Amino acid sequence: MKTLTGALAIAALGLAAVPASGAAISVATAKAGDPAAEVCVLARKLGDGTDAIISQLQDMARIWNDSDRAKLDPIMRPEIGPFKMVAGKVYSIGDLAPFAQEYLMVTADPKKGQTIYFRLIYETGPNGYYFKNVKFNSDYYSILSHGILHEPREINCAR
Repeated sequence: MKTLTGALAIAALGLAAVPASGAAISVATAKAGDPAAEVCVLARKLGDGTDAIISQLQDMARIWNDSDRAKLDPIMRPEIGPFKMVAGKVYSIGDLAPFAQEYLMVTADPKKGQTIYFRLIYETGPNGYYFKNVKFNSDYYSILSHGILHEPREINCAR
């Protein structure tokens, strides 16, 4: 079984995932001060195929500069493309409000019998939280190798 490994490591790739001055953040994020709604949309899109996943990630990265956002597709598509995932579940694993939020999203490719983990980080920007980074792996121990801040709390994405 091939292990899925990959990361959109912002610093390692030199991507400037820093919000531009006055950049818009989703209405749900700005009003609630919580990016969980946006992460829940991504969790649902996991079951809709690679194009839907990439599209949602690009939407989440809308405040990144254009060249950095354009790198999402060529980095993510080869890694996630071979998998036919189902909609995922979202868990809060880091609450450093009002400065940062971290989520663990769990899904699977039932035909391959493989569980896949996404770790997403949001940080504070001028208009609320912004999407900073996503890491993914099919190895539970690798995705959690840097630890978590609190016991995972499932996010109710049925809102």
